[in-house]
Amino acid sequence: MEVEAKKRAWLDLLTTKAGNSSGTNDYIEKKKAVFRHLNKRVKEVVERKKQERTDKNDRRISDNFQSNIKMFWKLVRTAREHSKQPMMNAIRDENGYILNDEVLSLKRWKEYFKSVFMSEEKTCVLSIVEIPKEEKRGSEISIDEIMKAMKSMKAGMTAGYDRVSLEMLRAVEEVVAGLLHTLLNLCWELKRVPVDWCKAVIVPVYKGKGSQQDCKNYRGISLLSIVGKLYA
Repeated sequence: MEVEAKKRAWLDLLTTKAGNSSGTNDYIEKKKAVFRHLNKRVKEVVERKKQERTDKNDRRISDNFQSNIKMFWKLVRTAREHSKQPMMNAIRDENGYILNDEVLSLKRWKEYFKSVFMSEEKTCVLSIVEIPKEEKRGSEISIDEIMKAMKSMKAGMTAGYDRVSLEMLRAVEEVVAGLLHTLLNLCWELKRVPVDWCKAVIVPVYKGKGSQQDCKNYRGISLLSIVGKLYA
């Protein structure tokens, strides 16, 4: 193992230095060279193992996107909790140059997904003229309706921009029910919703094939507000 070899080389170097007060002969320099070489090897192995683990997790997320949506969201949530900058580094720009800077990488992701969503909007044909207007508003949203809607939502859904998860709401549902009742009915009355409900956290999920440095090989998963979904 490279790690054990590195330890032995380091101890050997310390022992050699302790037995030679001058510490400048060729023998010590050779020991240093051996240690530097093994140290470099260890770093390479660690980086390779980290990349293999990342690739494996990315494939698991991609595989579960269609087959097991509950597991998919669990893996996405875990990836967000354990990584400060998931899939944000070493991305190539539109000209193929690698972006190692965090700010430039984030800018590249923003530009890419903006172009994707704009393209999807152009292909979506919707005639809003044909949608009948609501002539009479219904009664207010009841607490029972809110509780029923909350229970019908699938467990494991990842929180959106506001960071409020379904588990958090369910844990204090008796306390939060009244607050939600007031908030949702206010939105219904004013025909307006909080800005955070309209924002989505886009998580790039590797499709499982192609270069991981190419944005085109990722699908964007939009994480919306759970409370916003509850209202909808």
